[in-house]
Amino acid sequence: MNRILIHETDSREAVHLSQFLQSAGFAVASVTTARQATSFAREYEFEIFLINLADPDETAYTTIAEIKCQLQKNDVGVIGFVPQASVRAAAEEAGCD
Repeated sequence: MNRILIHETDSREAVHLSQFLQSAGFAVASVTTARQATSFAREYEFEIFLINLADPDETAYTTIAEIKCQLQKNDVGVIGFVPQASVRAAAEEAGCD
């Protein structure tokens, strides 16, 4: 079963996305901060990370780098919720797929 970690600051959005993915057969965990996302990535195995790049309190790009590089999880997919087309290049540079 594919395990997905969702980083979404809006709890309602996280619930909707989690329910949708669970109904499609995925095992889903959800966190609200970039720090929690990094902690979960250290502790558990996920195949896909969905990360909110509009996190107002923390730098999601740093989280992506930590997940991909420092935690040596280059084989996992990282999909960023990109709020604006202008930040797409930065998201890709940080390691988003």
